[in-house]
Amino acid sequence: MSSPLSRREIPRELRHRAHNAAHQNGFFWGVGHGLLNSMMIRYLLLDICKTQPEGMTLEGMTIAWVIAAPRLFGFLRVFATWAVDRFGSRKRFCIIGLLIAPIIVALIPLLIPRLMTGTDSLKLVLAIVVSIWCLYHLVEYFAMVAFWSWVGDLVPNRIRGRFLAYRQGWLIAGTLFGVFISMQLLPQLFPVAKDAPVWERYLVPAMLGGLLQLISALPLIRIPEIAWQGKELRWGGRFRQMFAPLANGRYLLLIAFVCWINMANGLTQTSQTGYNYRLFPGEQYSIIVLFGTLTQTGQLFLSPTTGRLIDRFGNVKIIAACMVLVSTGSLCYFMATIETRYFLALAALAWVFWIGVNVGTLNMAVGLAPPEDKSSYIALYFAVTTAAMALATLAGGAMADHFRETKFVVPVLGSVWNYPQWSFVMSWFLRIISVVWLLPFFVCATPTQSRKRKRLVER
Repeated sequence: MSSPLSRREIPRELRHRAHNAAHQNGFFWGVGHGLLNSMMIRYLLLDICKTQPEGMTLEGMTIAWVIAAPRLFGFLRVFATWAVDRFGSRKRFCIIGLLIAPIIVALIPLLIPRLMTGTDSLKLVLAIVVSIWCLYHLVEYFAMVAFWSWVGDLVPNRIRGRFLAYRQGWLIAGTLFGVFISMQLLPQLFPVAKDAPVWERYLVPAMLGGLLQLISALPLIRIPEIAWQGKELRWGGRFRQMFAPLANGRYLLLIAFVCWINMANGLTQTSQTGYNYRLFPGEQYSIIVLFGTLTQTGQLFLSPTTGRLIDRFGNVKIIAACMVLVSTGSLCYFMATIETRYFLALAALAWVFWIGVNVGTLNMAVGLAPPEDKSSYIALYFAVTTAAMALATLAGGAMADHFRETKFVVPVLGSVWNYPQWSFVMSWFLRIISVVWLLPFFVCATPTQSRKRKRLVER
C-alpha cells in the first residue's frame, strides 16, 4: 500500500488511472453479480421449497427474508465509521472487505448439496442460506462505506456525477456479461443431468460469480490512499458522530426521500417475485433474466447521458423526472396475466430510468456529506435507507402470505383485485407522490442568488 496523499497532491495522470481502476472494480464486480445475484438466490430457494410439502407455506416469507435480511442487518453499517477509524486505512479496509465477502458467499453453492442430502429440515436449509447471504452483504456494506468515503475524496465535485454514471455503466456492462456467461456458456460447458434436481443448475454460476467478485478487489490496489484522519472518540462521542447527519436538515430530507421510495419498492418485492415465478416458472428463469438484461442494457447506454444531465441541471430535476417514469413499471405488473405476461418487458423498459434515481441520490449523499465526516454520513445514509427497504419487504412478505386467497373489491372501478395487484397499485401511488419530498430542494434557493449558487443548492 502506498503512503497517503492529500487531494491536492494527486497528479492528473494518477487521478485518471485511479478513476479507471474504480471503473474496472465496478466491471468485475458486475460480472460476478450477473452470475450470482438476489434473483438467482430467490429462484434457488423457490425450487428447493417445491421439493418439500411444507414449502408452499414458506415461500412468501422466505423470499421476503432473502431480500430483507441483508438490508436489515445492514443497519449495522452505522458502526462502519468506527471500524474504519480503528483499522486506520480506508483503502486497506475496503480491499480486505471486498476479498472476504466473495469467500463467504461461495459457501452457498458449497453447502447446498450437502444440506439437501444431509438434513430433512427445510427450515434449517433456508435459514442457513439466508444467514450466509446476510453475512456476505454485511461485509460488503462495510467495505463499500469505506470505498465511497475514500473514492468520494478522490473525485472532484465538478465531475462526480459523470464519474458515478460511468462507473455505474461499467458495473452494468459487467453484469450483462455475467448474465451472458450464465445463460450461454456455462450450460454448455457444465451441463446438468436431466434427472438432477432443478436447483443444481445454479451451483456453477454461483461459484464463478464469487470468484469474479474476488478478482474485482485487485484493481483498487492502484488507487492511492487519500490522507484522512480518523477520530479517537469515546463511545458517547462515537454515537453522536454516527447520528450527527440527522441534525443536518437537507441530509435528513434526502434520507427521508430514499426511505420512502425504498418502502414503495419493498412492499411489492415478494409479490413481484411470485409473479415472475408464476408467469415464467422454473426452466423459464432465463426469460426473467433477459428482462433484467433489457433494463441493464438501457441503463448502460443511458448512464453517460445521465451523468452529463446531472452535472448540468442538478440532481433533483433528473431524479423527479425519472421517478415518474419508473413508477409505471408497477402498473405493467398490475396488467400482466398469463395471456399478457410480456407486459413485464414494458416494466423492464420503465425501470431503465432507475439509473437517474440511483446516480442522483448517491451523488447527493456524497456531495452533501462534509469532507471531515463523510464516512459517518454515508454509513448512516445506507444503513437507514436499506433498513427501510428491509422492513417494508418483510411487511410485504407477511401480507402476501396472509392475503394469498383474499380478493379486494374496488367499487369505483367495479373490479376485483388479488393482493399482488393491489400492492402494485399502491407501489405506483407511493412512487408518484415521492417527488413531494424533493420540493424543498427546489425552493431552498432565494431569487437573489446567482445561477451558479442555485445549481449548487439544488445539488
